[in-house]
Amino acid sequence: MKSLLCLGITLVLFGLAGAATPPARLASTHIDSLTLVKLLHLDEMMSRIVNQDAQQAFAAGRITEHQLTCLQTTPADFTEGVATVARTELTTGELSSALAYLRSKDGRKFGEMTDDFNANRATQPDMSSAEVAAFTSFHTSPAGTKLFKTSMLMQTKSMDDFIGAYAKRVKAKCELTQPLQPPDDSKP
Repeated sequence: MKSLLCLGITLVLFGLAGAATPPARLASTHIDSLTLVKLLHLDEMMSRIVNQDAQQAFAAGRITEHQLTCLQTTPADFTEGVATVARTELTTGELSSALAYLRSKDGRKFGEMTDDFNANRATQPDMSSAEVAAFTSFHTSPAGTKLFKTSMLMQTKSMDDFIGAYAKRVKAKCELTQPLQPPDDSKP
């Protein structure tokens, strides 16, 4: 009876200790997902896309100068939203694996190249054979496979949901009546 009571107390204590662990893990995962977004420059890329789309929509006459000004002055910090997408789409292990690579010397080079590509810079830095080998290893890892298969999380339902919510807020705030991007005539 005494050992059964001790077992019960032990289970309760471990249960309470286990319950205290998830918030710490969640905070760590939150910080990791923010770091991933920053290292891959995903938030900056999305801001550039919105700005380019707004400029093109204005040039094409789909939005007014007032609407363009509203879009340009509306803070568009995508960091938190894209980090939420990363936490939704990647497991804790995949997130840790991606960060381990992106924080490495070879991974930092890849992050710079991602930023250059996203910014449409004409020159891309050359990669050494060690950097190519590290990239190949990451690319074929579960985290790398998921990131590349989803075009760095851009082609996921959670990203569609995030972008849809953002578009709805901006549409209301800036009184948009036309989409920023022209309709895709190739879709049935």
